[in-house]
Amino acid sequence: MLQKLNAVWDKFKLKYGSCMNYEDPQTETEEIVQDQLNRVLTREYVGFLESLLTQSYSPIKDNKMESDQKDPIYGNSYKFTTEFGLKIMETESVRLVFICTVFDSLRWLDTCANVKASFLCEIVFHLICKKGLIRQPQEADYLLKCVLNSIQEFGEHEANLSLLLNLGVNIYEALRNSYPGIRTSLMSYVNCTEESILKLDEIFNKNILKSKKDKMKKDAFKNIIANIIGKNIGQRHKKFVEIKNLPSLIRIKTETESSFPEFCLNEEIGFCNIFESG
Repeated sequence: MLQKLNAVWDKFKLKYGSCMNYEDPQTETEEIVQDQLNRVLTREYVGFLESLLTQSYSPIKDNKMESDQKDPIYGNSYKFTTEFGLKIMETESVRLVFICTVFDSLRWLDTCANVKASFLCEIVFHLICKKGLIRQPQEADYLLKCVLNSIQEFGEHEANLSLLLNLGVNIYEALRNSYPGIRTSLMSYVNCTEESILKLDEIFNKNILKSKKDKMKKDAFKNIIANIIGKNIGQRHKKFVEIKNLPSLIRIKTETESSFPEFCLNEEIGFCNIFESG
């Protein structure tokens, strides 16, 4: 299924995301139906992966003994890992495929599926960090690049971008000490400077309030990857025009400035002079 959906969305991106002449014998109606079927299949599949790993939990219905046995994941107070999900993460032959499927789903071009996948990736990443399942630098680079690729595709959508930024910050913060090479990977992928990476690391090391620190981390990470954040077609070629020393449209009168026109202040002009000249 992973290979099938990857092929479906690669075809979609080739057809609509590039300027290549892609010939498809489908009629307009068939094309719309096929697109909707692909999106429904994608969302259902991501939902299926989520149901394998997590389950909904209502503290009102369950007693205190049951609630003590459950462990909330990453702020999703209503989502908890199931025993079957834990077995998946403990079984080496299945775990790798499951992790790759979850993180590859971030690049499927459907905003609703991407939101679900972002939440699911948070849960999976928390589990693999907790169990120490990341053992190679290539694995750390893969997780971060999946998120950065998704930011490049979904950056124009605020909801998706916010979730992906949180995921990217969590991955980088958790792996930067164990795998220093992730800094080089981030620099090469987003084309940022080493100074900006050092500033980001300084924010991670600051001892300040968590709420303030989280916002600073997210803003700093967003500034670093600003070059790759996706934009809608109306913003891609937009150029910002800055005119320096532009005079103000509203003129502020000084105390010495009169409200009368200059010709009225001329002593040689007046009603008496007008009649005398007549």
